[in-house]
Formats: sequence, C-alpha cells, structure tokens
Amino acid sequence: MDRQTTVAGATASPSDASIRMDGWLQQAIAFTGVPASWAPALKTIAQHESGLNPNATNGNDPVGNGRVQRVVGLMQMLPSTFSANAAPGHTDIYNPVDNLISAIRYIQRRYGEPNNTPGLRSIARGGRYRGY
Repeated sequence: MDRQTTVAGATASPSDASIRMDGWLQQAIAFTGVPASWAPALKTIAQHESGLNPNATNGNDPVGNGRVQRVVGLMQMLPSTFSANAAPGHTDIYNPVDNLISAIRYIQRRYGEPNNTPGLRSIARGGRYRGY
C-alpha cells in the first residue's frame, strides 16, 4: 500500500478520514479474523490515539523517568510493540492497515478484546480516555 495515496492529507475533511479508516478497519479485521463488531471500538481508539492520522508521531514518557519513547502511526504504537505483533508482510508501522493488524494482535493478546482496553473501559464508566 502506498502511504502517500492512503493517508489523510492536510486538506482532507474529517469525514474523508473516517471513510478511509472504515476501509482500513475492514482490511485489518478480514486479515486478523476478529469479529467485525470490533470495528467501532478500534475506530474509537484510533480517534483518541492519533485523530485517525496514520502519520501521527508523538513522544511520551509513560513511566515518568525522563526517557521519552516515541509512539507512531494510526494506533500510536511503540515500535517494539508494533514489531512484536506485526504479521509477516505487514511490517510498515506507518501503513494504516499494518498498524491496525499489529494493534489488533496486541489487543487480542493483552486484553482479549478492545472494550477491555483501559481507554474504552474508562469511557464506559464516564471517565476520560486512557491510552492502551
């Protein structure tokens, strides 16, 4: 997948990004075999993590020890977490489908399903989103 033709551009409307996201989700869900019912939860995570921007990159310090770690892509994954969960042939962290595939595999392994992630559990209780 050519990143230049698949990512939201600066002039793309929010609805354009949402439509593209739906297509990326369909591809990643089909590849991983998780239920299609995961799509809304995964989209919510991506909206909070990257604003649906597959090129998003942020530095963070999750443990407060002065070590900034870079999170990358649509689902804002650490490169090490992405690599550990990437599927063969889907190793481009900036490719939205590859990023989703890795995130789905990570979420499945760690939380069982998206609604068990910290952010979606917090939202369900009326709280603020927390990263997964």
